[in-house]
Amino acid sequence: AAQAADKVYPVNIKINESISSDDRGTKYEDPLAAALKDANLGEVVGGGNSVNKAGKVEWAGIDLEVTDLQKSIPVIKQKLIDLGAPKGSTIEYHSGGKKVVVQVQ
Repeated sequence: AAQAADKVYPVNIKINESISSDDRGTKYEDPLAAALKDANLGEVVGGGNSVNKAGKVEWAGIDLEVTDLQKSIPVIKQKLIDLGAPKGSTIEYHSGGKKVVVQVQ
């Protein structure tokens, strides 16, 4: 019989860095995916860059789905610090119907 899927929670990371899509994947997405997989907490499901009118990347976004907010947010935050995410980077999620924004540094 098919088992019901565990509830997943969307988490959005905003990296305050001008970085290409390829570099974002190598520097942040791959290590984050590995850290979440190792801890059995979720996965990276997408990402993108916010580009200004001049075509310069203003910030990079990474989309995650996690199975446990309480356990995963500290893991994500520590991993981003270890990876050198600059000041101004944030982790955003919803809890109890409210938007929560966590500063990485």
